[in-house]
Amino acid sequence: MMSFVDKYKTFLSKVSQAAADSLEHEVANEVRATMIIKALDEVYSYDASPMAMDSRRMEAGGLGDWDQIRAEVKEEENFAALEVWNTAPFQDGRLYGVSLAHVVETGAASFRQPYPRPFTAKTQAEVLSSGRAYQALKKGLTRNGF
Repeated sequence: MMSFVDKYKTFLSKVSQAAADSLEHEVANEVRATMIIKALDEVYSYDASPMAMDSRRMEAGGLGDWDQIRAEVKEEENFAALEVWNTAPFQDGRLYGVSLAHVVETGAASFRQPYPRPFTAKTQAEVLSSGRAYQALKKGLTRNGF
């Protein structure tokens, strides 16, 4: 027969696994959806030259492409954190030692950026302040039996 402490440890382990699974699926998907909206609003909303407008990839390999947004759950003892980042490549396919998302986020002048467009920072602020991350976590925990 399991002692109370053993049952408690088993329960905590199940909750921890459920939370990590919820972060990986429901919360990550909510962050991805929000990041796409922020990329479209913050990055692609300004008028650019006709040539630049024609070359924007948006949802087709650009910063607004679901498949370019990666998520990973980092687990430590009694703690899990979700890391989400945008892996959209530069249009020319070359590696510059810095990500396209970082260049856009900071407005790097050497890449002819008009100004900083902090879409990732705004994604984090929006998904947390709106309660969407919390609601997604609750949905995932429910799916996991809690």
